[in-house]
Order: sequence, then structure tokens, then C-alpha cells
Amino acid sequence: MLKIDLTNLDMSILSGRLKMGGVSPQGVEINANNRYLTLAGKPWLPVMGEFHFSRYPNQDWRDELLKMKAGGIQIVANYIFWIHHEEIEGEFNWEGDRDLRRFTTCAPNWGYMPTRALAPGTTASAATVVSRLGGGALRRPGAAG
Repeated sequence: MLKIDLTNLDMSILSGRLKMGGVSPQGVEINANNRYLTLAGKPWLPVMGEFHFSRYPNQDWRDELLKMKAGGIQIVANYIFWIHHEEIEGEFNWEGDRDLRRFTTCAPNWGYMPTRALAPGTTASAATVVSRLGGGALRRPGAAG
């Protein structure tokens, strides 16, 4: 039989060992210790969700984010699907539903800390290409595969 002795468990909290955290322009500090994250000096367990802004009409961004907030989401991650911004090589579109600057400046006004994940030509972008082509694949001349 296996026994676990928790009578001498070290419950000390060590700060400053992890090179993580920082202070926002508004003066709010996010940090981490060996046990948990902190927000403004208090223990914090963030709840994160994803919102793919370029897949929604920009006039609906606010309402959709507020629904997520009502559901308890505190941080919004969003992929920057490169194929949404450069559907034709060398031609970029950052307008309307693809306006990353507007999304990242509006999201904090709606109570969010937006995070970004760039998907240049792999993972999320690959999934987008496959979904648009119904399982086909676009290949540039000389591309692998």
C-alpha cells in the first residue's frame, strides 16, 4: 500500500524566481510565483477564450465579446489568420472585419486584455485554407507536399 505523508509539506510562496510578469500602462501588475498568477498583487486564475475577429462582422465584435465576458471569460486570445489579410500574395487587407488595430484597441474598452497568436502559414491558416477549399490544398510552385 502506498502512503503519502503531507505533514511536512513546504507551502512557501516564492516570488521573483520566474522572469514573468509586468506592469500595464494603467499601472496594473501581472506576475507569477511558484504557486499561482497574481493580478494587482492578488491571486488570480484567469479564464481565457478565443475570438477570431476576422471571421465576424466588425459591427458584431462588441456584442460577441460582451457575451463572452458575461460567461466569465477574462482574456481574449485571437489568431491573426494571415490568409484573411493576404489572400492574394503581396496584396494586404486590414480593413473592415480584418481591422486588427481596431479590434486590439476596442477590446480593452470592453474589459479585455487581448492576446495575439500569429498564424503565418501553418496551423490555423492551414485549417482555414482547407475549410475554404473543401479539403483541397493550394500549393505554391516548389512548395513541399
